[in-house]
Amino acid sequence: MAAGWRRVLELAGDAGRADGALRLSVRLYLDPDGVMPAAKSVAGSREQMIDTVGGWGAIGVDHILLDPVARGGAEGRLSAAEAFMGDVASGV
Repeated sequence: MAAGWRRVLELAGDAGRADGALRLSVRLYLDPDGVMPAAKSVAGSREQMIDTVGGWGAIGVDHILLDPVARGGAEGRLSAAEAFMGDVASGV
């Protein structure tokens, strides 16, 4: 992803697009149980999740859409999202 994004920015610059004119967004699973593919997920401990989000930021990602896949139906997904916002998002 990093090399591809760098190439997109290079091409955009060649075409006269201003720095910052493009934004990179990714969709990742919010996966507290670690059942989804790691390359597409935010999972693990608070520190691991912070590292994952930071790694995407280092690539140039401006926006992460989280798709909760926690057990327990809608209640479980809501609980996972609330825990992420309280424990992880505040540390990024």
